[in-house]
Amino acid sequence: MVASGNDPKNYNWIKSLITILQNSGNANEIMDNSKLEMFEDEVFCFTAKGDLITLPKGATAIDFAYEIHTEIGNTCIGVRINEKMVPLKTVLRNGDRVDILTSPYQHPEASWDNFVVTGKAH
Repeated sequence: MVASGNDPKNYNWIKSLITILQNSGNANEIMDNSKLEMFEDEVFCFTAKGDLITLPKGATAIDFAYEIHTEIGNTCIGVRINEKMVPLKTVLRNGDRVDILTSPYQHPEASWDNFVVTGKAH
């Protein structure tokens, strides 16, 4: 989706960048603050093999499974996040290591639509 130039979100981002520029002492501080603003709507997680997966903020383990592959999402029965078993509806956080457990006998459940946020998982 393309944002228009009059989008209030864009205006607020530019306003905050100007404030950072006015109050910052060095270029590294500016870059650190800008990075936080740019990626606040995303979460970065890792597969069990160490591959990086980027998802929208609020994404769950089900979203993660479907991001890897549709068949992984369709057959997921459980998840380990940071080596701990948690519910499939668990919201992911930056840096989480996610290991999806699957079964060929599993099928998508209608209730998953209540907590997924990506189009691939719907």
